Amino acid sequence: MEDRAVLDALAHQVQVQLGMPVLNDGELRRDAWQTDVSDAVAGFVDEYPVVKRTLPNGEVVELEMHTKAVKDHIKPIRRITDGFLPFLQQHVQGSFKVTLPSPAMVSRGAIHMCRGSRTTERGTGDYEWLAERLRR
Repeated sequence: MEDRAVLDALAHQVQVQLGMPVLNDGELRRDAWQTDVSDAVAGFVDEYPVVKRTLPNGEVVELEMHTKAVKDHIKPIRRITDGFLPFLQQHVQGSFKVTLPSPAMVSRGAIHMCRGSRTTERGTGDYEWLAERLRR
């Protein structure tokens, strides 16, 4: 079903109708564009954090964030693009693009989540602890 949805997205993209030479898969295989990193790298907490936010009308809602905190030494498990790149290479004739987060985006989110959830092995979620792990 997921493959069919991606093929449909590729076939019906506005850029195809406009004759643009670069396609994308609509990110249908991902929760969000930045989740590929924590899926492909060990050392992040298991669950996405849920935070409470107050809307302009005063309503408080819970939102699942898509950046996980680092809990341990990070180590690659697989290539970040392994979950979708082979399918695109097989089915797209011509050029395509995918959105990947920069290392700065990943570390900023992981630092924020560490500080917010205090989920590190030290129990403090401090910047020095995370910076040391990202340097390894």
